[in-house]
Amino acid sequence: MRYMGLMGLLALGIKDAKVELGKPLPSFTLPHYDGTPVRVARPSASDKQDLTVLVFVSTKCSFSNDYNARLAKFARDYAARVRVIGINSNTGEKPEAIAKHAKDNDLPYPILKDEGNGIADRFQAQKTPEFWVVDGKGILRYHGAFDDHFEEAQVKKTFLVDAITALLEGKEPPVRETPLQGCTIKRERRR
Repeated sequence: MRYMGLMGLLALGIKDAKVELGKPLPSFTLPHYDGTPVRVARPSASDKQDLTVLVFVSTKCSFSNDYNARLAKFARDYAARVRVIGINSNTGEKPEAIAKHAKDNDLPYPILKDEGNGIADRFQAQKTPEFWVVDGKGILRYHGAFDDHFEEAQVKKTFLVDAITALLEGKEPPVRETPLQGCTIKRERRR
């Protein structure tokens, strides 16, 4: 399959505007690792889930991989009300490797390939894993880490779950933004 680079994304309407907490999610389309285009947009009345979690991931980053099981469990536990979408923006991580990684780790959510880093740049994403939560009206409501420690046994604060729980109850997230931990996104060099 052929994948869209930055120019392909621009042709689909991706502009240079940066996303911001408290603002609407700008829609975009990226290919799933199998090549199928997936549109990520504000929820519509026909959507089954109330919230969307976007997570920048990596097949090679040990921090990102430390969250595979936690995120898979989260995606399954909240599947009725929360849509999880992975985005891989790392140069050098090819769709075939992403597909194998998803299968080997039993990841129950789609992982899209951001060839050329256009979406990572728009989200100003820096790390893997890095999370964004979109509410039912399409507003970006949380940005940051899944929790406060890459070792599950050491976790004291569950930032993402707390934000999701509050939003599903019609409340504000207790924390809107948290510090990031993880590996830097390996961006494509631009000339």
